[in-house]
Amino acid sequence: MAQGRDASAAIDGSTPGGFGKNDGDNEITGIHISDGDASVLGVLGAKTPRPFVAGSAWRAFYTAQHGDNVTYELILHR
Repeated sequence: MAQGRDASAAIDGSTPGGFGKNDGDNEITGIHISDGDASVLGVLGAKTPRPFVAGSAWRAFYTAQHGDNVTYELILHR
């Protein structure tokens, strides 16, 4: 999923050589799906995720790769 650049990444991209390493990537860095269960029964892989089921406690998030490193929540619009 390409995201484009946020303000911080755009500044880095417009500077020759960048401030860090500007390699032009704009994909997501990670996705996390959880029902918030911090017990032993909530260990990753113990349950089948159901983030978009009505009444479910499951939520889904992803993070941007560069710049401000914003975390976004995925929600279902009907």
